[in-house]
Amino acid sequence: MGGGASVLLGDGESPLGDQTAFLLTAGVEGAITPNWALFGDVRWGISAFENSDGQAVSFQTGAAFRF
Repeated sequence: MGGGASVLLGDGESPLGDQTAFLLTAGVEGAITPNWALFGDVRWGISAFENSDGQAVSFQTGAAFRF
């Protein structure tokens, strides 16, 4: 678990909102074989939209090969 900030540089929108916001994150990683691992995390941008009280959520998953 962790926290930080989602910083938007320039105009536009990101998966975590359209303005700079506080961010909470949590993730997991686990080995499925000696050389392969799966990981995932969720990020929650609090008050991440300029004209809304809406909150942004982003999910990420993946696999890694260890050399």
